[in-house]
Amino acid sequence: MTSSSSFSASSGARKNMLDREVTPFDEASSSERTTSFVKEEKSSEDTPSVSPPQAAVPVALPQPAHRSRKRKHPQPSTANPGPSGLSKKAKRAPQHPPIVIPEYSWVHSDVDKHMSIYNTRDKVGQFVVVHPVCEDPFVEYAVVKPCRARERIYMKPSPDNYDFTYVYDYLFKEYNVTFPLIDFEAGMLTLINIAPSQLHPNSWAFVRCFKLLCGHLGLMPSISVFTYFYQMKFGKLVGWVSLSASHGSPLFTLYNSSYKHFKPHFFKLCCCSEDAEKRLLFRSNRVPRHPLYWQKPTRFQPLPDYRLTAEEKVAIGAIQ
Repeated sequence: MTSSSSFSASSGARKNMLDREVTPFDEASSSERTTSFVKEEKSSEDTPSVSPPQAAVPVALPQPAHRSRKRKHPQPSTANPGPSGLSKKAKRAPQHPPIVIPEYSWVHSDVDKHMSIYNTRDKVGQFVVVHPVCEDPFVEYAVVKPCRARERIYMKPSPDNYDFTYVYDYLFKEYNVTFPLIDFEAGMLTLINIAPSQLHPNSWAFVRCFKLLCGHLGLMPSISVFTYFYQMKFGKLVGWVSLSASHGSPLFTLYNSSYKHFKPHFFKLCCCSEDAEKRLLFRSNRVPRHPLYWQKPTRFQPLPDYRLTAEEKVAIGAIQ
Protein backbone atom coordinates (compact mmCIF):
# COMPACT_ATOMS: atom_id res chain seq x y z
CA MET A 1 0.00 0.00 0.00
CA THR A 2 3.02 2.28 0.42
CA SER A 3 5.45 2.87 -2.43
CA SER A 4 8.84 1.26 -2.18
CA SER A 5 10.54 4.66 -2.34
CA SER A 6 9.45 5.21 1.26
CA PHE A 7 11.82 2.51 2.41
CA SER A 8 15.19 3.63 1.04
CA ALA A 9 17.12 2.58 4.15
CA SER A 10 19.52 -0.28 3.55
CA SER A 11 18.89 -3.71 5.04
CA GLY A 12 22.11 -3.31 7.02
CA ALA A 13 20.73 -0.23 8.78
CA ARG A 14 17.55 -2.11 9.66
CA LYS A 15 19.55 -5.05 10.98
CA ASN A 16 21.32 -2.66 13.39
CA MET A 17 17.97 -1.98 15.04
CA LEU A 18 18.75 -4.89 17.34
CA ASP A 19 22.11 -3.59 18.55
CA ARG A 20 21.26 -0.01 19.48
CA GLU A 21 20.97 1.01 23.10
CA VAL A 22 17.73 2.35 24.46
CA THR A 23 17.84 5.55 26.48
CA PRO A 24 17.38 6.53 29.22
CA PHE A 25 17.22 2.90 30.41
CA ASP A 26 19.27 0.20 28.68
CA GLU A 27 17.71 -3.23 29.00
CA ALA A 28 21.09 -4.99 29.16
CA SER A 29 22.35 -2.91 32.10
CA SER A 30 19.55 -3.57 34.56
CA SER A 31 18.78 -6.88 36.23
CA GLU A 32 15.63 -5.55 37.91
CA ARG A 33 13.60 -4.76 34.80
CA THR A 34 9.94 -5.64 35.10
CA THR A 35 7.09 -5.81 32.67
CA SER A 36 3.71 -5.22 34.29
CA PHE A 37 5.60 -5.53 37.56
CA VAL A 38 6.55 -9.13 36.75
CA LYS A 39 10.27 -9.83 36.90
CA GLU A 40 11.78 -10.40 33.49
CA GLU A 41 13.20 -13.80 32.75
CA LYS A 42 16.24 -14.64 30.72
CA SER A 43 15.66 -14.62 27.00
CA SER A 44 15.09 -18.04 25.53
CA GLU A 45 18.25 -17.69 23.46
CA ASP A 46 20.30 -17.37 26.68
CA THR A 47 18.73 -20.39 28.33
CA PRO A 48 20.07 -23.77 27.26
CA SER A 49 17.35 -26.03 25.98
CA VAL A 50 16.73 -29.13 28.02
CA SER A 51 15.17 -32.12 26.34
CA PRO A 52 12.35 -33.74 28.31
CA PRO A 53 13.27 -37.05 29.93
CA GLN A 54 12.62 -40.03 27.70
CA ALA A 55 10.39 -42.78 29.00
CA ALA A 56 12.24 -45.94 29.91
CA VAL A 57 11.94 -48.74 27.36
CA PRO A 58 10.69 -51.91 29.06
CA VAL A 59 12.93 -54.94 28.62
CA ALA A 60 11.38 -58.38 28.73
CA LEU A 61 13.40 -60.68 30.95
CA PRO A 62 13.40 -64.43 30.17
CA GLN A 63 11.37 -66.50 32.61
CA PRO A 64 12.58 -69.91 33.79
CA ALA A 65 10.78 -72.68 31.90
CA HIS A 66 9.90 -74.61 35.07
CA ARG A 67 8.14 -71.55 36.63
CA SER A 68 5.89 -70.63 33.74
CA ARG A 69 2.76 -68.86 34.89
CA LYS A 70 -0.25 -67.35 33.24
CA ARG A 71 0.14 -63.64 32.42
CA LYS A 72 -1.99 -61.42 34.57
CA HIS A 73 -4.00 -58.90 32.58
CA PRO A 74 -4.29 -55.39 34.05
CA GLN A 75 -7.66 -54.52 35.47
CA PRO A 76 -9.48 -51.55 33.93
CA SER A 77 -9.12 -48.29 35.82
CA THR A 78 -11.99 -47.21 38.02
CA ALA A 79 -11.08 -43.54 37.65
CA ASN A 80 -13.77 -41.39 36.10
CA PRO A 81 -12.62 -40.69 32.53
CA GLY A 82 -12.92 -37.19 31.19
CA PRO A 83 -14.46 -36.20 27.87
CA SER A 84 -11.27 -37.15 26.03
CA GLY A 85 -11.35 -40.69 27.39
CA LEU A 86 -8.38 -40.10 29.71
CA SER A 87 -8.57 -40.17 33.46
CA LYS A 88 -8.43 -36.89 35.27
CA LYS A 89 -4.95 -37.66 36.56
CA ALA A 90 -3.70 -38.34 33.03
CA LYS A 91 -4.79 -34.98 31.60
CA ARG A 92 -2.02 -32.57 30.71
CA ALA A 93 -1.77 -29.13 32.24
CA PRO A 94 -2.34 -26.14 29.90
CA GLN A 95 0.72 -25.34 27.84
CA HIS A 96 0.65 -21.64 28.70
CA PRO A 97 -1.29 -21.06 31.95
CA PRO A 98 -2.89 -17.61 32.28
CA ILE A 99 -0.92 -14.89 34.03
CA VAL A 100 -3.27 -13.36 36.57
CA ILE A 101 -2.56 -9.65 37.17
CA PRO A 102 -5.31 -7.72 39.01
CA GLU A 103 -4.48 -4.54 37.11
CA TYR A 104 -5.61 -6.24 33.90
CA SER A 105 -8.70 -8.07 35.16
CA TRP A 106 -10.69 -6.37 32.37
CA VAL A 107 -8.64 -8.16 29.68
CA HIS A 108 -10.24 -11.20 28.07
CA SER A 109 -8.69 -14.51 29.13
CA ASP A 110 -7.99 -15.46 25.50
CA VAL A 111 -5.33 -12.75 25.32
CA ASP A 112 -3.40 -14.42 28.16
CA LYS A 113 -2.90 -17.62 26.21
CA HIS A 114 -0.47 -16.27 23.63
CA MET A 115 3.24 -15.76 24.23
CA SER A 116 5.29 -14.23 21.44
CA ILE A 117 7.05 -16.36 18.83
CA TYR A 118 9.59 -13.52 18.51
CA ASN A 119 11.52 -14.63 21.57
CA THR A 120 15.10 -14.31 20.27
CA ARG A 121 17.17 -11.58 18.68
CA ASP A 122 17.67 -13.67 15.56
CA LYS A 123 13.95 -14.04 14.89
CA VAL A 124 13.27 -10.32 15.26
CA GLY A 125 16.40 -9.42 13.28
CA GLN A 126 15.45 -11.63 10.35
CA PHE A 127 12.00 -10.05 10.23
CA VAL A 128 13.03 -6.38 10.25
CA VAL A 129 15.66 -6.92 7.55
CA VAL A 130 12.91 -8.01 5.15
CA HIS A 131 10.00 -5.88 6.40
CA PRO A 132 10.65 -2.18 7.22
CA VAL A 133 8.94 -0.98 10.38
CA CYS A 134 9.96 2.70 10.17
CA GLU A 135 10.40 5.26 7.45
CA ASP A 136 13.50 7.38 6.96
CA PRO A 137 15.02 8.95 8.98
CA PHE A 138 13.46 7.04 11.91
CA VAL A 139 14.98 3.74 10.84
CA GLU A 140 18.31 5.05 12.14
CA TYR A 141 16.89 5.47 15.65
CA ALA A 142 14.34 2.68 16.00
CA VAL A 143 15.01 -0.37 18.18
CA VAL A 144 13.19 -3.71 18.08
CA LYS A 145 13.29 -6.12 20.99
CA PRO A 146 12.27 -9.77 21.40
CA CYS A 147 9.75 -10.75 24.06
CA ARG A 148 10.23 -12.97 27.08
CA ALA A 149 8.14 -15.97 27.98
CA ARG A 150 6.01 -14.17 30.58
CA GLU A 151 5.29 -11.11 28.44
CA ARG A 152 1.83 -10.67 26.98
CA ILE A 153 0.63 -8.21 24.37
CA TYR A 154 -1.43 -6.15 26.87
CA MET A 155 1.33 -5.54 29.44
CA LYS A 156 3.10 -2.25 30.11
CA PRO A 157 6.54 -1.48 31.57
CA SER A 158 7.25 -0.70 35.19
CA PRO A 159 7.79 3.00 36.04
CA ASP A 160 11.61 2.73 35.86
CA ASN A 161 11.66 1.07 32.43
CA TYR A 162 11.91 2.64 28.98
CA ASP A 163 8.82 3.30 26.87
CA PHE A 164 7.92 1.00 24.00
CA THR A 165 4.87 -0.36 22.23
CA TYR A 166 4.03 -3.90 21.21
CA VAL A 167 3.39 -4.38 17.50
CA TYR A 168 2.11 -7.33 15.44
CA ASP A 169 4.12 -8.40 12.41
CA TYR A 170 1.05 -8.37 10.12
CA LEU A 171 1.05 -4.56 10.24
CA PHE A 172 4.30 -4.55 8.25
CA LYS A 173 3.97 -7.78 6.25
CA GLU A 174 0.42 -7.33 4.97
CA TYR A 175 -0.60 -3.69 5.45
CA ASN A 176 2.72 -1.87 4.91
CA VAL A 177 2.20 0.22 8.05
CA THR A 178 5.28 2.16 9.16
CA PHE A 179 6.04 4.19 12.28
CA PRO A 180 5.45 6.95 13.13
CA LEU A 181 1.80 6.48 12.22
CA ILE A 182 0.18 9.15 10.07
CA ASP A 183 -2.07 11.65 11.86
CA PHE A 184 -5.27 9.93 10.69
CA GLU A 185 -4.19 6.52 12.04
CA ALA A 186 -2.83 7.95 15.30
CA GLY A 187 -5.97 10.05 15.71
CA MET A 188 -8.26 7.05 15.31
CA LEU A 189 -6.35 5.10 17.98
CA THR A 190 -6.47 8.12 20.29
CA LEU A 191 -10.22 8.54 19.75
CA ILE A 192 -10.87 4.90 20.64
CA ASN A 193 -8.21 5.03 23.40
CA ILE A 194 -6.39 1.88 22.27
CA ALA A 195 -2.83 0.85 21.38
CA PRO A 196 -1.93 -0.21 17.81
CA SER A 197 -1.87 -3.87 18.85
CA GLN A 198 -5.35 -3.59 20.37
CA LEU A 199 -7.17 -3.05 17.07
CA HIS A 200 -8.21 -6.26 15.31
CA PRO A 201 -6.42 -6.96 11.99
CA ASN A 202 -9.65 -6.75 9.95
CA SER A 203 -10.37 -3.34 11.48
CA TRP A 204 -6.82 -2.20 10.73
CA ALA A 205 -7.57 -3.16 7.12
CA PHE A 206 -10.64 -0.86 7.18
CA VAL A 207 -8.49 2.03 8.39
CA ARG A 208 -5.82 1.45 5.72
CA CYS A 209 -8.35 0.98 2.90
CA PHE A 210 -10.17 4.16 3.92
CA LYS A 211 -6.89 6.05 3.66
CA LEU A 212 -6.27 4.66 0.17
CA LEU A 213 -9.84 5.39 -0.93
CA CYS A 214 -9.55 9.00 0.20
CA GLY A 215 -6.27 9.34 -1.68
CA HIS A 216 -7.88 7.93 -4.83
CA LEU A 217 -10.75 10.44 -4.55
CA GLY A 218 -8.40 13.33 -3.83
CA LEU A 219 -9.66 13.70 -0.24
CA MET A 220 -7.83 14.04 3.04
CA PRO A 221 -8.63 11.10 5.36
CA SER A 222 -10.86 12.47 8.11
CA ILE A 223 -11.70 10.90 11.44
CA SER A 224 -15.17 12.49 11.38
CA VAL A 225 -15.88 10.99 7.96
CA PHE A 226 -14.54 7.56 8.95
CA THR A 227 -16.65 7.43 12.12
CA TYR A 228 -19.71 8.32 10.02
CA PHE A 229 -19.36 4.91 8.34
CA TYR A 230 -18.01 2.79 11.20
CA GLN A 231 -18.79 2.01 14.82
CA MET A 232 -16.90 -0.08 17.38
CA LYS A 233 -17.87 -3.18 19.30
CA PHE A 234 -16.36 -4.94 22.30
CA GLY A 235 -17.62 -6.82 25.33
CA LYS A 236 -17.30 -6.37 29.06
CA LEU A 237 -13.98 -8.24 28.97
CA VAL A 238 -11.81 -6.56 26.37
CA GLY A 239 -9.92 -8.45 23.70
CA TRP A 240 -9.11 -7.10 20.27
CA VAL A 241 -11.37 -4.18 19.35
CA SER A 242 -13.37 -4.51 16.13
CA LEU A 243 -15.09 -1.97 13.90
CA SER A 244 -18.30 -2.59 11.99
CA ALA A 245 -20.45 -0.66 9.54
CA SER A 246 -22.83 1.86 11.09
CA HIS A 247 -24.78 2.90 7.97
CA GLY A 248 -26.16 0.09 5.82
CA SER A 249 -23.70 -2.07 3.94
CA PRO A 250 -20.00 -1.72 4.83
CA LEU A 251 -17.58 0.19 2.64
CA PHE A 252 -15.15 -2.74 2.53
CA THR A 253 -15.41 -6.49 2.87
CA LEU A 254 -13.44 -8.32 5.54
CA TYR A 255 -9.78 -8.78 4.73
CA ASN A 256 -9.91 -12.28 6.24
CA SER A 257 -13.10 -13.91 7.45
CA SER A 258 -11.16 -16.08 9.92
CA TYR A 259 -8.20 -14.03 11.12
CA LYS A 260 -6.92 -16.01 14.12
CA HIS A 261 -3.27 -16.90 13.74
CA PHE A 262 -1.83 -13.40 14.34
CA LYS A 263 -2.04 -13.52 18.13
CA PRO A 264 1.48 -14.78 19.06
CA HIS A 265 3.27 -12.76 16.35
CA PHE A 266 4.35 -9.63 18.25
CA PHE A 267 7.53 -7.87 19.37
CA LYS A 268 8.55 -4.57 20.98
CA LEU A 269 9.28 -1.31 19.16
CA CYS A 270 11.10 1.51 20.95
CA CYS A 271 13.61 4.25 20.16
CA CYS A 272 17.27 4.79 21.07
CA SER A 273 17.28 8.58 20.63
CA GLU A 274 15.49 10.93 23.00
CA ASP A 275 14.92 13.50 20.24
CA ALA A 276 13.73 10.94 17.70
CA GLU A 277 11.54 9.31 20.32
CA LYS A 278 9.51 12.48 20.60
CA ARG A 279 8.72 12.15 16.91
CA LEU A 280 8.48 8.36 16.61
CA LEU A 281 6.14 7.58 19.51
CA PHE A 282 5.65 10.97 21.19
CA ARG A 283 4.70 14.52 20.38
CA SER A 284 6.09 17.52 22.23
CA ASN A 285 6.38 17.31 26.03
CA ARG A 286 6.40 13.51 25.76
CA VAL A 287 2.69 13.32 24.96
CA PRO A 288 2.17 10.02 23.10
CA ARG A 289 1.10 10.28 19.48
CA HIS A 290 -1.37 7.50 20.35
CA PRO A 291 -1.80 5.10 23.31
CA LEU A 292 1.25 2.84 23.60
CA TYR A 293 -0.23 0.16 25.88
CA TRP A 294 -3.53 -1.66 26.21
CA GLN A 295 -6.27 0.12 28.12
CA LYS A 296 -10.03 0.18 28.29
CA PRO A 297 -11.48 1.42 24.98
CA THR A 298 -13.74 4.45 24.74
CA ARG A 299 -16.87 4.20 22.62
CA PHE A 300 -17.26 6.95 20.07
CA GLN A 301 -20.37 8.41 18.50
CA PRO A 302 -20.47 9.76 14.94
CA LEU A 303 -20.90 13.50 14.67
CA PRO A 304 -24.44 14.64 13.88
CA ASP A 305 -24.92 16.23 10.46
CA TYR A 306 -25.13 19.75 11.85
CA ARG A 307 -21.61 19.44 13.31
CA LEU A 308 -20.01 18.21 10.08
CA THR A 309 -18.14 20.77 8.04
CA ALA A 310 -19.03 21.45 4.43
CA GLU A 311 -15.88 19.60 3.28
CA GLU A 312 -16.78 16.56 5.40
CA LYS A 313 -20.30 16.45 3.95
CA VAL A 314 -18.86 16.57 0.44
CA ALA A 315 -16.43 13.76 1.31
CA ILE A 316 -19.25 11.60 2.70
CA GLY A 317 -21.26 12.14 -0.45
CA ALA A 318 -18.30 11.26 -2.68
CA ILE A 319 -17.57 8.07 -0.74
CA GLN A 320 -21.21 6.99 -0.71
